[in-house]
Amino acid sequence: MKRKLFLLPAFLLLSVFTLNLSSCTNAASDNNAALLTLNSQSSNQSGNSENPSNSSSSGNSQVETFTRSQALDFIFNPDSLAEISLNITRTEWNHLLKYYDWKKNNESCVHADFTFSKTVNGVSRSYQKSDIGFRIRGNTSRIRPQLGWGAGNNDYRQAHFTLDFEEFLTDDEEWKMAGCMKGMILKRFKDDPTYAREVYSYNLFRKNGIWTAPRAGYAHLTINIKDSETSTESINFGVFAMIEQINKQYLKERTSKNGGGSYNSAGGNLWKCTWKNLSPTLTETSEWGFGVEDLHFEDVVFDDANIGTENDTSSYSNYVCNNYSYDLKTNKSAISSAKNSFISWINELNALNDNDTSTIKNWYNNHMDPELFAKTYAINVILGMWDDYWANGNNYYFYFDSNGKSYFIPYDYDNVLGVNQSGTDWANKDPMNWGSSNRPLIEKFLLVNEFKQMYKRYLLEFSQNDYFDANKAAAQITAWHSTFSDKVDSSQLDWSTSNSYNQIVDNTYASWGSPYIEYKIFTPGASLNYFTIRKACIKYYCSN
Repeated sequence: MKRKLFLLPAFLLLSVFTLNLSSCTNAASDNNAALLTLNSQSSNQSGNSENPSNSSSSGNSQVETFTRSQALDFIFNPDSLAEISLNITRTEWNHLLKYYDWKKNNESCVHADFTFSKTVNGVSRSYQKSDIGFRIRGNTSRIRPQLGWGAGNNDYRQAHFTLDFEEFLTDDEEWKMAGCMKGMILKRFKDDPTYAREVYSYNLFRKNGIWTAPRAGYAHLTINIKDSETSTESINFGVFAMIEQINKQYLKERTSKNGGGSYNSAGGNLWKCTWKNLSPTLTETSEWGFGVEDLHFEDVVFDDANIGTENDTSSYSNYVCNNYSYDLKTNKSAISSAKNSFISWINELNALNDNDTSTIKNWYNNHMDPELFAKTYAINVILGMWDDYWANGNNYYFYFDSNGKSYFIPYDYDNVLGVNQSGTDWANKDPMNWGSSNRPLIEKFLLVNEFKQMYKRYLLEFSQNDYFDANKAAAQITAWHSTFSDKVDSSQLDWSTSNSYNQIVDNTYASWGSPYIEYKIFTPGASLNYFTIRKACIKYYCSN
Protein backbone atom coordinates (compact mmCIF):
# COMPACT_ATOMS: atom_id res chain seq x y z
CA MET A 1 0.00 0.00 0.00
CA LYS A 2 1.27 3.44 -0.85
CA ARG A 3 2.33 5.41 2.17
CA LYS A 4 2.46 9.16 2.47
CA LEU A 5 5.85 10.48 3.60
CA PHE A 6 6.12 13.44 5.94
CA LEU A 7 9.31 15.19 7.01
CA LEU A 8 9.62 16.22 10.64
CA PRO A 9 11.14 19.57 11.55
CA ALA A 10 14.90 19.52 12.06
CA PHE A 11 14.65 19.70 15.86
CA LEU A 12 12.58 16.49 15.82
CA LEU A 13 14.74 14.27 13.65
CA LEU A 14 16.16 11.32 15.57
CA SER A 15 18.69 8.69 14.61
CA VAL A 16 16.25 5.86 14.32
CA PHE A 17 15.93 2.62 12.41
CA THR A 18 12.99 2.69 10.03
CA LEU A 19 10.87 -0.43 10.20
CA ASN A 20 8.67 -1.79 7.48
CA LEU A 21 5.35 -2.68 9.13
CA SER A 22 3.53 -3.80 6.03
CA SER A 23 4.09 -7.50 6.64
CA CYS A 24 1.51 -9.17 8.86
CA THR A 25 1.58 -12.94 8.41
CA ASN A 26 0.37 -16.03 10.19
CA ALA A 27 2.86 -18.20 12.05
CA ALA A 28 1.95 -21.73 13.04
CA SER A 29 4.75 -21.68 15.61
CA ASP A 30 2.95 -18.92 17.51
CA ASN A 31 -0.56 -20.37 17.67
CA ASN A 32 -1.30 -18.92 14.23
CA ALA A 33 -1.08 -15.41 15.69
CA ALA A 34 -0.49 -12.64 13.18
CA LEU A 35 3.16 -11.58 13.38
CA LEU A 36 4.40 -8.08 12.78
CA THR A 37 7.69 -8.26 10.89
CA LEU A 38 10.04 -5.35 11.44
CA ASN A 39 12.89 -4.93 8.97
CA SER A 40 15.43 -2.81 10.81
CA GLN A 41 17.78 -0.65 8.75
CA SER A 42 20.07 2.21 9.70
CA SER A 43 18.31 4.93 7.77
CA ASN A 44 15.87 7.76 8.36
CA GLN A 45 14.25 8.68 5.10
CA SER A 46 10.99 9.97 6.52
CA GLY A 47 9.50 11.37 9.67
CA ASN A 48 7.47 8.21 10.22
CA SER A 49 9.61 5.56 11.83
CA GLU A 50 9.99 2.97 14.52
CA ASN A 51 13.08 1.96 16.43
CA PRO A 52 13.66 -1.12 18.58
CA SER A 53 16.94 -0.21 20.23
CA ASN A 54 17.97 -3.83 20.56
CA SER A 55 18.47 -3.92 16.77
CA SER A 56 21.90 -3.56 15.22
CA SER A 57 23.06 -0.17 13.91
CA SER A 58 25.69 -1.70 11.66
CA GLY A 59 23.59 -1.17 8.58
CA ASN A 60 22.90 -4.87 8.19
CA SER A 61 19.21 -5.61 7.90
CA GLN A 62 17.71 -7.63 10.74
CA VAL A 63 14.26 -9.06 11.24
CA GLU A 64 12.44 -8.92 14.55
CA THR A 65 9.02 -10.49 14.89
CA PHE A 66 6.40 -10.09 17.57
CA THR A 67 2.65 -10.50 17.80
CA ARG A 68 0.10 -7.73 18.08
CA SER A 69 -0.43 -8.76 21.69
CA GLN A 70 3.27 -8.54 22.48
CA ALA A 71 3.50 -5.10 20.88
CA LEU A 72 0.53 -3.79 22.84
CA ASP A 73 1.73 -5.37 26.09
CA PHE A 74 5.02 -3.53 25.63
CA ILE A 75 3.44 -0.16 24.84
CA PHE A 76 0.95 -0.28 27.71
CA ASN A 77 3.11 -2.01 30.31
CA PRO A 78 2.23 -0.03 33.47
CA ASP A 79 5.53 -0.88 35.17
CA SER A 80 7.40 1.48 32.85
CA LEU A 81 6.68 5.11 32.01
CA ALA A 82 6.28 6.10 28.37
CA GLU A 83 7.58 9.45 27.16
CA ILE A 84 5.35 11.20 24.63
CA SER A 85 6.19 14.47 22.91
CA LEU A 86 3.86 16.47 20.72
CA ASN A 87 5.26 19.22 18.52
CA ILE A 88 2.75 21.80 17.37
CA THR A 89 2.86 25.32 16.04
CA ARG A 90 1.31 28.13 18.07
CA THR A 91 -1.11 28.63 15.18
CA GLU A 92 -2.39 25.05 15.40
CA TRP A 93 -2.53 25.24 19.22
CA ASN A 94 -4.65 28.37 18.96
CA HIS A 95 -6.94 26.57 16.52
CA LEU A 96 -7.41 23.86 19.17
CA LEU A 97 -8.38 26.51 21.73
CA LYS A 98 -10.69 28.24 19.26
CA TYR A 99 -12.50 25.02 18.46
CA TYR A 100 -13.13 24.56 22.19
CA ASP A 101 -14.40 28.10 22.58
CA TRP A 102 -16.83 27.68 19.70
CA LYS A 103 -18.20 24.28 20.76
CA LYS A 104 -16.46 22.55 23.66
CA ASN A 105 -17.57 19.03 22.70
CA ASN A 106 -16.31 19.20 19.13
CA GLU A 107 -14.05 16.45 17.77
CA SER A 108 -12.10 18.51 15.25
CA CYS A 109 -8.39 17.71 15.17
CA VAL A 110 -5.41 19.98 14.70
CA HIS A 111 -2.02 19.05 13.25
CA ALA A 112 0.89 17.91 15.44
CA ASP A 113 4.01 15.74 15.26
CA PHE A 114 4.31 12.77 17.62
CA THR A 115 7.17 10.87 19.24
CA PHE A 116 6.95 7.99 21.70
CA SER A 117 9.69 6.18 23.58
CA LYS A 118 9.68 3.51 26.25
CA THR A 119 12.00 0.99 27.87
CA VAL A 120 10.73 -2.24 29.41
CA ASN A 121 13.14 -4.70 31.04
CA GLY A 122 16.09 -3.23 29.17
CA VAL A 123 14.39 -3.24 25.76
CA SER A 124 13.70 0.18 24.25
CA ARG A 125 11.45 1.15 21.36
CA SER A 126 10.63 4.52 19.88
CA TYR A 127 8.03 5.62 17.34
CA GLN A 128 7.61 8.80 15.32
CA LYS A 129 4.72 10.08 13.24
CA SER A 130 4.50 13.50 11.69
CA ASP A 131 1.17 15.24 11.05
CA ILE A 132 -1.12 13.33 13.39
CA GLY A 133 -4.57 14.43 14.51
CA PHE A 134 -4.65 15.92 18.02
CA ARG A 135 -7.80 16.95 19.88
CA ILE A 136 -9.40 17.45 23.29
CA ARG A 137 -11.69 14.66 24.55
CA GLY A 138 -14.09 14.03 27.43
CA ASN A 139 -17.71 14.59 28.32
CA THR A 140 -18.39 16.41 31.60
CA SER A 141 -14.65 16.35 32.31
CA ARG A 142 -13.64 18.16 29.11
CA ILE A 143 -11.75 21.41 29.74
CA ARG A 144 -9.76 23.99 27.80
CA PRO A 145 -6.03 23.11 27.97
CA GLN A 146 -4.99 26.75 28.37
CA LEU A 147 -6.78 29.44 30.30
CA GLY A 148 -5.65 32.25 28.03
CA TRP A 149 -3.49 32.67 24.93
CA GLY A 150 0.17 32.91 24.15
CA ALA A 151 3.43 31.79 25.70
CA GLY A 152 5.04 32.31 29.09
CA ASN A 153 1.95 32.66 31.27
CA ASN A 154 2.11 29.27 33.00
CA ASP A 155 -1.64 28.96 32.46
CA TYR A 156 -1.78 25.60 30.73
CA ARG A 157 -4.03 22.88 32.15
CA GLN A 158 -4.15 19.14 31.86
CA ALA A 159 -7.02 17.99 29.64
CA HIS A 160 -7.99 14.62 28.19
CA PHE A 161 -6.55 14.19 24.70
CA THR A 162 -7.02 11.87 21.72
CA LEU A 163 -4.20 11.14 19.28
CA ASP A 164 -5.17 9.91 15.80
CA PHE A 165 -2.27 8.81 13.63
CA GLU A 166 -4.39 8.52 10.47
CA GLU A 167 -6.57 11.63 10.72
CA PHE A 168 -4.84 13.47 7.90
CA LEU A 169 -4.08 10.52 5.63
CA THR A 170 -6.13 9.85 2.51
CA ASP A 171 -8.48 6.88 2.32
CA ASP A 172 -5.90 4.65 0.63
CA GLU A 173 -3.16 5.40 3.15
CA GLU A 174 -2.53 4.06 6.63
CA TRP A 175 -0.03 4.23 9.49
CA LYS A 176 -0.31 2.06 12.56
CA MET A 177 2.01 2.50 15.52
CA ALA A 178 3.75 -0.85 16.05
CA GLY A 179 1.60 -2.06 13.19
CA CYS A 180 -1.48 -2.30 15.39
CA MET A 181 -2.55 1.11 16.74
CA LYS A 182 -4.11 3.99 14.82
CA GLY A 183 -4.26 6.21 17.88
CA MET A 184 -4.39 6.36 21.65
CA ILE A 185 -6.14 8.07 24.54
CA LEU A 186 -4.39 10.23 27.13
CA LYS A 187 -6.50 10.85 30.24
CA ARG A 188 -5.57 13.17 33.03
CA PHE A 189 -6.15 11.90 36.56
CA LYS A 190 -9.17 14.10 37.15
CA ASP A 191 -10.41 13.92 40.74
CA ASP A 192 -7.79 11.24 41.36
CA PRO A 193 -4.80 12.26 43.48
CA THR A 194 -3.92 8.55 43.81
CA TYR A 195 -2.84 8.52 40.14
CA ALA A 196 -4.00 4.92 40.01
CA ARG A 197 -7.71 4.20 39.78
CA GLU A 198 -8.19 3.72 36.06
CA VAL A 199 -4.83 2.07 35.38
CA TYR A 200 -5.32 -0.32 38.28
CA SER A 201 -8.85 -1.18 37.13
CA TYR A 202 -8.04 -2.11 33.55
CA ASN A 203 -5.06 -4.14 34.70
CA LEU A 204 -7.23 -5.95 37.27
CA PHE A 205 -9.58 -7.02 34.48
CA ARG A 206 -6.74 -8.35 32.36
CA LYS A 207 -4.92 -10.09 35.22
CA ASN A 208 -8.11 -12.03 35.88
CA GLY A 209 -8.49 -13.14 32.26
CA ILE A 210 -11.02 -10.58 31.01
CA TRP A 211 -9.36 -10.10 27.62
CA THR A 212 -12.07 -7.74 26.38
CA ALA A 213 -10.77 -4.96 28.66
CA PRO A 214 -8.51 -2.34 27.07
CA ARG A 215 -4.91 -2.01 28.22
CA ALA A 216 -3.73 0.96 30.27
CA GLY A 217 -0.37 2.32 31.38
CA TYR A 218 1.32 5.62 32.18
CA ALA A 219 2.78 8.34 29.98
CA HIS A 220 4.62 11.58 30.64
CA LEU A 221 3.52 14.23 28.14
CA THR A 222 5.59 17.13 26.83
CA ILE A 223 4.02 19.56 24.37
CA ASN A 224 6.41 21.77 22.41
CA ILE A 225 4.63 24.81 20.96
CA LYS A 226 6.61 26.51 18.21
CA ASP A 227 6.11 30.27 18.11
CA SER A 228 8.69 30.97 15.42
CA GLU A 229 11.70 29.44 13.72
CA THR A 230 13.82 30.38 16.73
CA SER A 231 11.34 30.20 19.61
CA THR A 232 9.62 27.10 21.01
CA GLU A 233 7.86 26.86 24.38
CA SER A 234 8.27 23.38 25.88
CA ILE A 235 5.56 22.56 28.42
CA ASN A 236 5.69 19.71 30.91
CA PHE A 237 2.07 18.56 30.94
CA GLY A 238 2.66 15.98 33.66
CA VAL A 239 1.59 12.34 33.86
CA PHE A 240 -1.43 10.80 32.12
CA ALA A 241 -3.16 7.46 31.93
CA MET A 242 -2.42 6.03 28.49
CA ILE A 243 -5.36 3.87 27.37
CA GLU A 244 -5.84 1.55 24.43
CA GLN A 245 -8.56 2.69 22.05
CA ILE A 246 -11.53 0.38 21.50
CA ASN A 247 -11.75 0.27 17.71
CA LYS A 248 -11.14 -2.12 14.82
CA GLN A 249 -7.46 -2.53 15.73
CA TYR A 250 -8.58 -3.51 19.24
CA LEU A 251 -10.90 -6.09 17.66
CA LYS A 252 -8.18 -7.50 15.41
CA GLU A 253 -5.82 -8.20 18.29
CA ARG A 254 -8.56 -10.02 20.20
CA THR A 255 -9.55 -12.47 17.47
CA SER A 256 -8.77 -16.15 17.91
CA LYS A 257 -6.57 -15.88 14.82
CA ASN A 258 -4.35 -13.21 16.38
CA GLY A 259 -4.35 -14.77 19.83
CA GLY A 260 -5.46 -11.86 22.01
CA GLY A 261 -8.99 -13.12 22.65
CA SER A 262 -11.88 -15.15 21.28
CA TYR A 263 -13.57 -12.88 18.77
CA ASN A 264 -14.35 -14.77 15.59
CA SER A 265 -13.46 -11.76 13.44
CA ALA A 266 -12.95 -8.01 13.53
CA GLY A 267 -15.70 -7.45 10.97
CA GLY A 268 -18.70 -7.19 13.27
CA ASN A 269 -20.53 -4.14 14.60
CA LEU A 270 -18.87 -2.31 17.50
CA TRP A 271 -21.01 0.14 19.48
CA LYS A 272 -19.97 2.70 22.06
CA CYS A 273 -22.76 3.08 24.62
CA THR A 274 -22.75 6.25 26.74
CA TRP A 275 -25.30 8.64 28.18
CA LYS A 276 -25.89 11.22 25.45
CA ASN A 277 -29.39 11.78 24.06
CA LEU A 278 -30.71 8.91 26.18
CA SER A 279 -29.37 6.43 28.72
CA PRO A 280 -28.19 3.23 26.97
CA THR A 281 -29.95 0.79 29.28
CA LEU A 282 -30.77 -1.68 26.44
CA THR A 283 -34.47 -0.92 26.84
CA GLU A 284 -34.83 2.06 24.49
CA THR A 285 -35.31 1.32 20.78
CA SER A 286 -36.02 4.79 19.41
CA GLU A 287 -34.06 5.03 16.18
CA TRP A 288 -32.79 8.51 17.01
CA GLY A 289 -30.69 6.99 19.79
CA PHE A 290 -28.58 4.99 17.31
CA GLY A 291 -26.17 6.43 14.78
CA VAL A 292 -22.64 7.41 13.83
CA GLU A 293 -21.28 10.28 15.90
CA ASP A 294 -20.07 13.26 13.91
CA LEU A 295 -19.10 16.54 15.58
CA HIS A 296 -17.21 18.90 13.32
CA PHE A 297 -17.07 22.42 11.92
CA GLU A 298 -17.58 23.25 8.24
CA ASP A 299 -15.95 26.02 6.21
CA VAL A 300 -13.66 27.21 8.98
CA VAL A 301 -11.75 30.45 8.40
CA PHE A 302 -9.17 31.39 11.04
CA ASP A 303 -7.97 34.94 11.55
CA ASP A 304 -4.53 33.85 12.70
CA ALA A 305 -3.15 37.37 12.93
CA ASN A 306 -5.77 38.31 15.55
CA ILE A 307 -6.85 35.01 17.07
CA GLY A 308 -7.38 35.36 20.80
CA THR A 309 -7.95 39.12 20.63
CA GLU A 310 -11.08 41.24 20.46
CA ASN A 311 -10.33 41.82 16.77
CA ASP A 312 -10.53 38.12 16.01
CA THR A 313 -12.80 37.43 13.00
CA SER A 314 -12.36 33.64 12.92
CA SER A 315 -15.56 31.94 11.78
CA TYR A 316 -17.26 28.78 10.56
CA SER A 317 -20.39 28.31 8.48
CA ASN A 318 -21.93 25.30 10.19
CA TYR A 319 -21.39 22.92 13.10
CA VAL A 320 -22.43 19.32 12.46
CA CYS A 321 -23.64 17.80 15.72
CA ASN A 322 -24.72 14.20 15.36
CA ASN A 323 -24.49 12.68 18.83
CA TYR A 324 -25.90 9.29 19.84
CA SER A 325 -26.08 7.14 22.94
CA TYR A 326 -25.46 4.09 20.76
CA ASP A 327 -22.58 5.18 18.55
CA LEU A 328 -21.47 2.80 15.78
CA LYS A 329 -17.67 2.60 15.53
CA THR A 330 -17.24 0.06 12.71
CA ASN A 331 -19.09 -0.61 9.43
CA LYS A 332 -20.33 2.98 9.48
CA SER A 333 -21.54 2.89 5.90
CA ALA A 334 -23.95 0.12 6.90
CA ILE A 335 -25.52 2.05 9.79
CA SER A 336 -29.08 1.20 8.77
CA SER A 337 -28.65 -2.58 8.90
CA ALA A 338 -26.43 -2.36 12.00
CA LYS A 339 -29.04 -0.28 13.79
CA ASN A 340 -31.89 -2.61 12.85
CA SER A 341 -29.89 -5.61 14.00
CA PHE A 342 -29.10 -4.02 17.38
CA ILE A 343 -32.71 -2.95 17.93
CA SER A 344 -33.91 -6.45 17.09
CA TRP A 345 -31.42 -7.85 19.63
CA ILE A 346 -32.68 -5.43 22.31
CA ASN A 347 -36.27 -6.40 21.59
CA GLU A 348 -35.38 -10.10 21.92
CA LEU A 349 -33.67 -9.45 25.25
CA ASN A 350 -36.61 -7.53 26.69
CA ALA A 351 -39.14 -10.07 25.41
CA LEU A 352 -37.60 -12.88 27.46
CA ASN A 353 -40.15 -14.14 29.99
CA ASP A 354 -38.78 -13.75 33.50
CA ASN A 355 -40.56 -16.95 34.56
CA ASP A 356 -39.00 -19.04 31.79
CA THR A 357 -35.42 -19.32 32.99
CA SER A 358 -34.70 -22.22 30.65
CA THR A 359 -35.35 -20.02 27.62
CA ILE A 360 -33.36 -17.18 29.18
CA LYS A 361 -30.41 -19.52 29.74
CA ASN A 362 -30.53 -20.74 26.15
CA TRP A 363 -30.68 -17.16 24.86
CA TYR A 364 -27.55 -16.12 26.75
CA ASN A 365 -25.73 -19.30 25.73
CA ASN A 366 -26.59 -18.64 22.09
CA HIS A 367 -26.02 -14.87 22.05
CA MET A 368 -23.24 -14.22 24.58
CA ASP A 369 -20.39 -15.84 26.52
CA PRO A 370 -22.12 -16.15 29.93
CA GLU A 371 -18.96 -16.99 31.86
CA LEU A 372 -17.03 -14.06 30.42
CA PHE A 373 -19.95 -11.74 31.18
CA ALA A 374 -20.12 -13.03 34.78
CA LYS A 375 -16.38 -12.49 35.21
CA THR A 376 -16.56 -8.99 33.72
CA TYR A 377 -19.37 -7.88 35.98
CA ALA A 378 -17.76 -9.44 39.04
CA ILE A 379 -14.66 -7.27 38.52
CA ASN A 380 -16.86 -4.27 37.70
CA VAL A 381 -18.72 -4.54 41.00
CA ILE A 382 -15.59 -5.38 43.01
CA LEU A 383 -14.07 -2.13 41.77
CA GLY A 384 -17.14 -0.20 42.89
CA MET A 385 -17.95 1.01 39.39
CA TRP A 386 -21.29 2.79 39.71
CA ASP A 387 -21.06 4.92 36.54
CA ASP A 388 -21.78 1.73 34.60
CA TYR A 389 -24.58 -0.08 32.80
CA TRP A 390 -26.22 -1.59 35.90
CA ALA A 391 -26.24 1.48 38.17
CA ASN A 392 -26.03 4.64 36.07
CA GLY A 393 -26.95 3.26 32.64
CA ASN A 394 -23.66 4.40 31.11
CA ASN A 395 -20.13 3.64 29.90
CA TYR A 396 -19.63 0.38 28.03
CA TYR A 397 -19.06 -0.94 24.52
CA PHE A 398 -20.94 -3.77 22.85
CA TYR A 399 -19.54 -5.90 20.05
CA PHE A 400 -21.64 -8.07 17.76
CA ASP A 401 -19.31 -10.69 16.32
CA SER A 402 -19.76 -12.23 12.89
CA ASN A 403 -20.62 -15.62 14.44
CA GLY A 404 -23.71 -14.26 16.21
CA LYS A 405 -22.11 -13.81 19.63
CA SER A 406 -22.21 -10.45 21.42
CA TYR A 407 -19.78 -9.11 23.99
CA PHE A 408 -20.02 -6.56 26.79
CA ILE A 409 -16.81 -4.48 26.95
CA PRO A 410 -15.86 -2.57 30.16
CA TYR A 411 -15.04 1.11 29.71
CA ASP A 412 -14.23 4.34 31.65
CA TYR A 413 -13.00 3.47 35.15
CA ASP A 414 -12.07 6.81 36.69
CA ASN A 415 -14.88 6.76 39.29
CA VAL A 416 -14.04 3.58 41.21
CA LEU A 417 -12.19 2.25 44.30
CA GLY A 418 -14.08 4.37 46.80
CA VAL A 419 -15.48 7.26 44.78
CA ASN A 420 -19.10 7.58 45.89
CA GLN A 421 -22.11 9.22 44.32
CA SER A 422 -25.90 9.40 44.66
CA GLY A 423 -25.79 9.07 48.44
CA THR A 424 -24.44 5.52 48.25
CA ASP A 425 -21.34 4.10 49.90
CA TRP A 426 -20.40 1.79 47.04
CA ALA A 427 -17.61 0.07 48.98
CA ASN A 428 -20.24 -1.44 51.25
CA LYS A 429 -22.93 -1.93 48.59
CA ASP A 430 -24.50 -5.40 48.18
CA PRO A 431 -22.94 -6.87 45.00
CA MET A 432 -26.06 -8.93 44.36
CA ASN A 433 -28.24 -5.83 44.42
CA TRP A 434 -25.83 -3.44 42.80
CA GLY A 435 -27.61 -0.93 40.61
CA SER A 436 -30.90 0.31 39.31
CA SER A 437 -33.95 -1.55 38.07
CA ASN A 438 -34.88 -1.90 34.43
CA ARG A 439 -31.42 -3.16 33.40
CA PRO A 440 -32.50 -6.29 31.50
CA LEU A 441 -29.04 -7.48 30.43
CA ILE A 442 -27.94 -8.13 34.02
CA GLU A 443 -31.33 -8.65 35.63
CA LYS A 444 -32.40 -11.47 33.33
CA PHE A 445 -28.93 -12.98 33.48
CA LEU A 446 -29.15 -13.32 37.27
CA LEU A 447 -32.59 -14.94 37.07
CA VAL A 448 -30.80 -18.10 35.88
CA ASN A 449 -29.52 -19.75 39.06
CA GLU A 450 -26.50 -21.25 37.29
CA PHE A 451 -25.43 -17.81 36.11
CA LYS A 452 -26.17 -16.22 39.48
CA GLN A 453 -24.00 -18.76 41.28
CA MET A 454 -21.27 -18.28 38.69
CA TYR A 455 -21.33 -14.52 39.30
CA LYS A 456 -21.15 -15.02 43.09
CA ARG A 457 -18.28 -17.49 42.69
CA TYR A 458 -16.25 -15.01 40.66
CA LEU A 459 -17.03 -12.18 43.08
CA LEU A 460 -15.50 -14.25 45.88
CA GLU A 461 -12.60 -15.55 43.79
CA PHE A 462 -11.55 -12.22 42.34
CA SER A 463 -11.96 -10.28 45.60
CA GLN A 464 -9.90 -12.82 47.56
CA ASN A 465 -6.99 -13.42 45.18
CA ASP A 466 -3.61 -11.69 45.24
CA TYR A 467 -4.55 -9.05 42.70
CA PHE A 468 -7.07 -7.53 45.14
CA ASP A 469 -5.03 -8.05 48.31
CA ALA A 470 -4.61 -4.76 50.18
CA ASN A 471 -0.88 -5.17 50.78
CA LYS A 472 -0.03 -6.41 47.30
CA ALA A 473 -2.23 -3.83 45.58
CA ALA A 474 -0.53 -1.09 47.61
CA ALA A 475 2.90 -2.44 46.69
CA GLN A 476 1.92 -2.51 43.03
CA ILE A 477 0.50 1.01 43.03
CA THR A 478 3.46 2.52 44.90
CA ALA A 479 5.85 0.74 42.50
CA TRP A 480 4.03 2.45 39.63
CA HIS A 481 4.31 5.77 41.44
CA SER A 482 8.08 5.33 41.75
CA THR A 483 8.41 5.42 37.95
CA PHE A 484 6.85 8.87 37.55
CA SER A 485 6.45 10.67 40.91
CA ASP A 486 9.18 13.17 39.97
CA LYS A 487 7.26 14.16 36.83
CA VAL A 488 3.80 14.77 38.28
CA ASP A 489 4.23 18.42 39.21
CA SER A 490 4.78 21.20 36.69
CA SER A 491 5.09 24.90 37.44
CA GLN A 492 3.82 25.63 33.92
CA LEU A 493 0.37 24.24 34.66
CA ASP A 494 -2.53 25.84 36.48
CA TRP A 495 -3.65 23.19 38.99
CA SER A 496 -6.29 25.28 40.76
CA THR A 497 -9.02 25.20 38.11
CA SER A 498 -8.84 21.70 36.62
CA ASN A 499 -9.50 19.15 39.39
CA SER A 500 -6.12 17.66 38.54
CA TYR A 501 -3.39 17.23 41.15
CA ASN A 502 0.28 18.17 41.29
CA GLN A 503 1.08 15.61 44.00
CA ILE A 504 0.24 11.98 44.74
CA VAL A 505 -2.02 11.56 47.77
CA ASP A 506 -3.86 8.47 48.99
CA ASN A 507 -7.32 9.95 48.92
CA THR A 508 -9.91 8.53 46.55
CA TYR A 509 -12.91 10.75 47.14
CA ALA A 510 -13.88 13.25 44.48
CA SER A 511 -14.87 16.74 45.57
CA TRP A 512 -18.30 16.34 44.00
CA GLY A 513 -18.91 12.86 45.44
CA SER A 514 -21.45 12.06 48.10
CA PRO A 515 -21.00 10.77 50.74
CA TYR A 516 -17.44 12.07 51.16
CA ILE A 517 -15.53 9.06 52.43
CA GLU A 518 -11.75 9.23 52.31
CA TYR A 519 -11.01 5.69 51.21
CA LYS A 520 -7.35 4.72 50.86
CA ILE A 521 -5.91 2.36 48.25
CA PHE A 522 -2.17 2.36 48.87
CA THR A 523 -2.21 2.55 52.68
CA PRO A 524 -2.86 -1.11 53.66
CA GLY A 525 -3.41 -0.61 57.40
CA ALA A 526 -5.77 2.34 57.09
CA SER A 527 -9.17 1.98 58.71
CA LEU A 528 -10.74 3.05 55.41
CA ASN A 529 -8.66 0.89 53.09
CA TYR A 530 -10.94 0.22 50.12
CA PHE A 531 -9.62 -3.26 49.37
CA THR A 532 -10.10 -4.47 52.95
CA ILE A 533 -13.61 -3.09 53.24
CA ARG A 534 -14.79 -4.22 49.81
CA LYS A 535 -13.41 -7.73 50.31
CA ALA A 536 -15.25 -8.06 53.64
CA CYS A 537 -18.47 -6.74 52.09
CA ILE A 538 -18.40 -9.24 49.23
CA LYS A 539 -17.62 -12.12 51.57
CA TYR A 540 -20.56 -11.14 53.78
CA TYR A 541 -23.08 -11.07 50.92
CA CYS A 542 -21.77 -13.96 48.81
CA SER A 543 -20.55 -16.66 51.21
CA ASN A 544 -23.97 -18.21 51.71
